[in-house]
Amino acid sequence: MKSMSRWLVSFMILLGLASGNLQAQTTVQIGAGTTTTTSFPIRSCYGYSYTQMLYSSAEIVAGGYSGSGTISKIRFYYATSFSPTTTSDNWTVYLGNTALTALTAGAANYTPTSAMTQCFSGIVTFPAVGNWMEITLSTPFNYSGGNLIVAIDENAASYTCSAGWRYTTTSPTTTVRQLYNDSYNPDPAALPGSYLGSSTSSALRPNIQLDIISASPCAGQPTPGNTVASTANACSGTSVGLSLQNVTSGSDVSYVWEHSDDDLNWTPFGTNSSTASFTMGATPKYFHCIVSCLYDPNPGTSNSVLVGVNSFLNCYCASNATNSADTKIDSVELGTLYVGTAATACETYTNNTAVPAPVIYFNTPQSMRVRNGSCSGSHYGAYVAVFIDINQSGTYEDPAERVASYNTTTALNSVPLFNFTIPTGGPSGLTGMRVIIKESSAITACGTYSYGETEDYLVDLQPEPVCIDPPTAGSAQSNITQFCNTTTVNLNLSLTGTSGGTGQTYQWQYSFDDVDYYDIVGATTAAWTENGVAISYYYRCNVTCGASTVPSSSVFVEAVPPPAAGTISGPASAYASQAASYSSGTSTGTLQWIARLQPSTTWLIVPGGTNDPQNIYFGSLGTWEVRLVASVAGCTNDSSNIVTTVVTLQNDNVCSAVPLNIGVNGPYSNVGATVEVGESQPLATGCNTNDGWCVAGISHSVWFTFTVPMGGSGRYGIGFQPGNWDSQIAIYSASACGDLLTGAAVLVAANDDSSGSPYNSYARAHCLTPGQTYYIQVDGYGTTTNSGFGLRIDDFGPADASFGGIGATVCENAGLVTLTPAVAGGTFSGTGVSGNSFDPALAAAGFHTITYTLGGLDICYSSNQTVEVVTPTYTYYADVDGDTYGNAGSSILSCEAAAPVGYSADATDCDDTNPSINPAATEICNSIDDDCDGLTDEGFDVDNDGYTSCGGDCNDNDNTVYPGAT
Repeated sequence: MKSMSRWLVSFMILLGLASGNLQAQTTVQIGAGTTTTTSFPIRSCYGYSYTQMLYSSAEIVAGGYSGSGTISKIRFYYATSFSPTTTSDNWTVYLGNTALTALTAGAANYTPTSAMTQCFSGIVTFPAVGNWMEITLSTPFNYSGGNLIVAIDENAASYTCSAGWRYTTTSPTTTVRQLYNDSYNPDPAALPGSYLGSSTSSALRPNIQLDIISASPCAGQPTPGNTVASTANACSGTSVGLSLQNVTSGSDVSYVWEHSDDDLNWTPFGTNSSTASFTMGATPKYFHCIVSCLYDPNPGTSNSVLVGVNSFLNCYCASNATNSADTKIDSVELGTLYVGTAATACETYTNNTAVPAPVIYFNTPQSMRVRNGSCSGSHYGAYVAVFIDINQSGTYEDPAERVASYNTTTALNSVPLFNFTIPTGGPSGLTGMRVIIKESSAITACGTYSYGETEDYLVDLQPEPVCIDPPTAGSAQSNITQFCNTTTVNLNLSLTGTSGGTGQTYQWQYSFDDVDYYDIVGATTAAWTENGVAISYYYRCNVTCGASTVPSSSVFVEAVPPPAAGTISGPASAYASQAASYSSGTSTGTLQWIARLQPSTTWLIVPGGTNDPQNIYFGSLGTWEVRLVASVAGCTNDSSNIVTTVVTLQNDNVCSAVPLNIGVNGPYSNVGATVEVGESQPLATGCNTNDGWCVAGISHSVWFTFTVPMGGSGRYGIGFQPGNWDSQIAIYSASACGDLLTGAAVLVAANDDSSGSPYNSYARAHCLTPGQTYYIQVDGYGTTTNSGFGLRIDDFGPADASFGGIGATVCENAGLVTLTPAVAGGTFSGTGVSGNSFDPALAAAGFHTITYTLGGLDICYSSNQTVEVVTPTYTYYADVDGDTYGNAGSSILSCEAAAPVGYSADATDCDDTNPSINPAATEICNSIDDDCDGLTDEGFDVDNDGYTSCGGDCNDNDNTVYPGAT
């Protein structure tokens, strides 16, 4: 009993010592660099980021710790500050044991959260600048002693672009990969997978500190749980990462990884580690791990996991452009396949594997069209290549699998028709096809590049069927359709649109006239190379199946004479912007005139210069060399002799001015123009005036004349078309050109800025005299020049100075008459005129002339009207009650023989307020003088006693009875 107690005491002492060892903590630092980055461990310049960083066991050992343990804290060095920190303080931290020795870019390559432990989620605290930012893990991590993955998911919205962290370069090994975006928040639980934001990989790994607590020896039977695979299915030749669901804590833990084809018979692999990697072959595999504690005889075995093998169709390497602008694939056409996108759609990669696959028969000629485009509309030279995985290996590495290529494109939609044949002998069925267009350099099937696009498709390779009787012969094609008859060429003849199949045979033929054909000896394949062709021939192919032979359509290959430029002639001198004629007379072929201004050695194409003879307009002064180049497709160009022409400005001087016509004239140039002594120039009256310029001064002035047509309007505007530019223009009247050098010329109009940028000038000149010649001065503002401006003269038509509102006669007492001009803004004048009114009373009786003179630039234009003011001779009386009899007490004088409304020539109405009372009315007994005869109720006093019955007589038959009788 004493012995047992002594053993227990000894065990407890050892346990106590072991417990003391268990609590021993080591701080490991990996990386000592002092350079800063805003990108890792979080991307502070973006709203959201998710970063995975790899630290190796060797680095942890070098930092002072080996073996397994518990990581309780992590730290990153906070080098530069930012505010507010709330834009970047919401972190979730994952740690994981891993067999990876390097990281691979791409969202599909991220270690899943199921293979890691979430150790922290919440708000982190940023220290003062120049200190380690510490995160205490709410769930300490059981570190197995191998390589370590540290993942940071930053979830706070918005960003502040200034936070910096110290890092150390681990080049060339990629140890950091990251997803980031302002709007899309990466979800670590949804990876591996796709991501709508941006991604990056780097060797700039942030410095880190790890607090690791050493572990005591493990005890009891381990429970490793499930075996965790990095992917459910993998491509042959790629690695699968393996880990355990449950980490066995403590030291002295051993691991034996095994794989199996049937989940029964197992084969060990890998190293003694809690994680492993396995390179997949062509068959699926089961995996598990046997975990043992050194002092326990009962190991634990993890539950097995099956990792499948992807179809080779899902295992092709990635390929895409990194810049979505410019060059792209507009459309692809192969057999029944036709896929296209909008010309303005910018694309870097398009997965078209869901498009129905076209059938491609072995040993059957194929024609394929790839249309190159650019979403910007601008062309850039690019390489094109088409790959087909003929051996169905999941790669495009076999050189024979590059079935078509072209370089480089010369314009949009400039890729020629591709022709190829898949040889027999390979596997049949669906396989991959990749089309790539790439700017600047040669194409490889995998990887990224700057500008262009990759498109992936599926095609169905099938054995060649038996040919059909009768066959479809299709059309003959040649890589060369025209060549120079002074050389020989090698022709590549092929068929397009032909049927195929076993048993089908071919015989190529040639002809001089496309009627009588002759067999080409040995030319019995679908494609044939005919060498040493020296003259013109037609070619076709007889296609035979069974008892039927069908000729293809023919292709004509023409031997043409070489071009001839001949000997050209032209003027020794010419004026700028005026036609100079050149000719050869013996040229043949397609022509192009070229010219260069000495001392330049670069020849310039003359726009539109494709004729013989040819007019050339020189825009710059100096000594020009002119040459004619003749070309014929398939032949070497021929160049003529060189003609030298000295070009000067005709209208540099006032007395050599160039005449202008109404409409558009030109083009002209003031490049190289000079200023003559005493040359006229407008004053600085303002930028938008019609009588001067912004600033006085001339530097490169040129001169023109304009003669006003007889019968012309005399009203014109002069400006620029084409060639708007920051210019100045002036119009002068002079009896002779020399007046423009002596100050005797008169400025008619001048303008500097008629509009905004480019401050184009436009002068209006009115009141010009028909038949007279005027001088026009053109200059650029300051010292600016223009080698191709046009001058436009606008005819505004005759001025309209007419007016109305008044007749030929007006009564002296008619009151004010309003005068109405056809064009407002002018001035009325004449006796009785004030402003826009005519007062006949003020003018008095008689004949008067009224004149209207236009204003502004049209002040020289006017019109007259003669008006007679008539004295009134008729008197009319007011007829208020409208009974045609007027009131003698209210009258007017008038010039009209007819009374105006409301008046009458009769003045006998005795009551003009009652239409029933007038000289024509019938007298009634009402005590009123109804007929205006001065009597009242006459004829109604029967007894003649002076009273009527309506006037108070109560008995009009007795003259003794009346009012007042006694």
